[in-house]
Amino acid sequence: MKDANDKVTGELVPVKRKRGRPSTGNAMTAAERQAAYRARNDLVAVTVELPRDLVDALSDYLKFKDVTRNEVFAKLLRSQLLRKR
Repeated sequence: MKDANDKVTGELVPVKRKRGRPSTGNAMTAAERQAAYRARNDLVAVTVELPRDLVDALSDYLKFKDVTRNEVFAKLLRSQLLRKR
């Protein structure tokens, strides 16, 4: 702030604000966001090895039905393996 009697100092240049939403300063990394998503939805990663022809058939099915692999595998497990007998 400039003194009223000061004739030497010029006016201070106002700081221009940047465009867009201001940053919060505590952004998460992609790995942290993914870990939080998995924790919220109680998800666990599982690796499965399948024959190539089965994977190709699955890819064709996914394109035709417009669903994700996760949805297909979850439905198969629920309907075939986890059903009440």
